[in-house]
Amino acid sequence: QYTPYENDMQYCLDHASMNRAELEQSRLAVDAAKGAVKVAKSGFLPKVTASATESWGGSGSNWPGDDKENWSVGIGATMNIFDSGVTLSKVHAAEEKLLQAEETYRDTVNSVELEVRSNYLGLREAEKRISTTQVAVAKAEEDFHIAQVRYMAGVGTNLDVIDAQVALTEAKTNFVNALYDYNTCLLYTSPSPRDCS
Repeated sequence: QYTPYENDMQYCLDHASMNRAELEQSRLAVDAAKGAVKVAKSGFLPKVTASATESWGGSGSNWPGDDKENWSVGIGATMNIFDSGVTLSKVHAAEEKLLQAEETYRDTVNSVELEVRSNYLGLREAEKRISTTQVAVAKAEEDFHIAQVRYMAGVGTNLDVIDAQVALTEAKTNFVNALYDYNTCLLYTSPSPRDCS
C-alpha cells in the first residue's frame, strides 16, 4: 500500500547522522585515537610518585608501646630524557592512527549520506511512478472493458480482448512494482513513516 512520506531529505540526513550505528562507531574510534595521542604524549611528562610508610618497633623483647611509632612520607619525580626517540615515535604512530580514524569517519559519513540520498530519491521516483501507473491501470481497465463489450457485440475479435487483457496485466504489474520500490525505499529511508535512519 501507499503511505505518503512527508519528511524532506535534510531531515533524513540529520536523523541518520545522529542514529546510524556505523557513524557512532567511527566517532568513538576517533575519540579513542585522540586518547591514544594523549597517552603517547604523556611520555614527555615527568612521572611523579608518592610513598608513605609506617614503622613500629622497639629493642629486645620489650613492648615498644605507642610512642615508638614512626612515619615517613616521600614524593619523587622521574623524567626519561634519553629514550632514543621512542616516545616521539609513539606519538607519531598515535597521530597517524588518529588521521586514519578521522579519514575513516569522513568516508563513513559520505557513505551514509550517499545511501540516504539514494534511498530518498528512489522513494520520490517510485512515488511518481505510483501515480502514473495508477492512471495507466485505470485506462487499461477501461480498454479491457471496451474490448469485452465489442467482442460480445460481435464487432471486436477475441485477439482484441486478449491484447487488452495483456495490457491490463502489464499495467497492474508496473503499478505493483512501483509500490514495491516505494515501500522498499521507505523501509531503508525510514523504519517508520516518521523517522529516517
